[in-house]
Amino acid sequence: MWRNAPGLGGPRASREADQQCLIRDANEAIERLNIKLKTDAARLELRCECGDPACLERIIPTHAEYEAVRAYGSRFLVNVNHENPESAWVLSENERFAVIDIVAGDIRYQVLARNPRHAWVAARDRTPR
Repeated sequence: MWRNAPGLGGPRASREADQQCLIRDANEAIERLNIKLKTDAARLELRCECGDPACLERIIPTHAEYEAVRAYGSRFLVNVNHENPESAWVLSENERFAVIDIVAGDIRYQVLARNPRHAWVAARDRTPR
């Protein structure tokens, strides 16, 4: 999907990171539902977190695979070949999905700052405004 993508910069990179964070948040809600319903045998499908707003493809990781990715705030689950080589490295892949790590400076900071599982993000969200 992102193969041979034109130069990534500024607003486009920020939009891509925003999209990845939005899909990650949605997948977190699906995973919480999955745990609550104890449906590990019949996994719920998650959306590809590639950052392309037109991508509607699905991935089906196990709970252990999902948790291993979520242990790091800059990692995302995408379909194979859906990574953007200008902002991410492929850490691993199998026949069902790939795990990417966002490595581009500003984009990396953006996705880490919006990681819903990080303690300081949760504390920030609880702070009265």
